[in-house]
Amino acid sequence: MKPNSVEYVNYGSITVMSNHHLKEFAWGLANSKYHFLWVVRPDVVMGESAILPVEFMEEIKDRGFITSWCP
Repeated sequence: MKPNSVEYVNYGSITVMSNHHLKEFAWGLANSKYHFLWVVRPDVVMGESAILPVEFMEEIKDRGFITSWCP
């Protein structure tokens, strides 16, 4: 990855997944150690709200930004 660059992650508007898969992806992203912008729609998890673990948020606090929408 080039210096001063950021990974952009967005599943689009029609993708849905299980809560387990969301958490697996989240930890993969955290373990990459990259700076990132991740768009996580509230309805990306089938049948429930997308909620990421507090431990994940603590791990990425200095290098990750998560939002629910991006143009």
